[in-house]
Amino acid sequence: MTNDRNYTARIRGDLYLDGGTNIWTNSNFGSSVWGIKAFTIDHPLDPENKILRHYCLEGPQVWNVYAGNVQLVNGQAVVELPDYYSALNLVGSEIYSLTPIRGSAPSWVQVKEEVKNNRFVIEGSSDMKVSWTIKVLRNDPGCLEDLRRRPVEQMKSELETGN
Repeated sequence: MTNDRNYTARIRGDLYLDGGTNIWTNSNFGSSVWGIKAFTIDHPLDPENKILRHYCLEGPQVWNVYAGNVQLVNGQAVVELPDYYSALNLVGSEIYSLTPIRGSAPSWVQVKEEVKNNRFVIEGSSDMKVSWTIKVLRNDPGCLEDLRRRPVEQMKSELETGN
C-alpha cells in the first residue's frame, strides 16, 4: 500500500479483510451519495471454483430479485430461472409481480405454477408479452450465518468490538 497524495491509499493486488462488517465508499465527500453496495459469495452449485456477485436491495430482509419479459404462446409461458436459484433462495417465499404489456382489454395474467425445479409458469387470457419480477428470500448458509451474527435489531451493548 502506498500513499502518493494526501488522504489517499493505493493498493495493488488482493486485499483481505477478516472480521470486518462493511466497506463504505463515497465518491463525493460530504454528499451522502454512496456507491453501489455489492457482495461476492461462493457459487452454491460450485463453491470451489465459482463465485456469484450480487448487488444490494435495501431493507430489513435479505431478498434476491429476478426479472424479465416473456411472450405467452397459446396463453402460457415457462420462465426458466438460474440453475442456482433453488440452492440460493428459500423456494416458497416468492413474491410475484406480473404486468401485461400491450394486452387487449379485458386481459388477465397469473402465475399458473409456482417455482419448482428453477422454473415457473405464467398463463394469461391471450398471447401477450408479460413483464415479470420475483422477489425471494435468500437462504444460503453464508447469509443465514451473517443474519445470526448480525440480526436486524440488536442492543448496542450486545455488539462485539468491530461490529
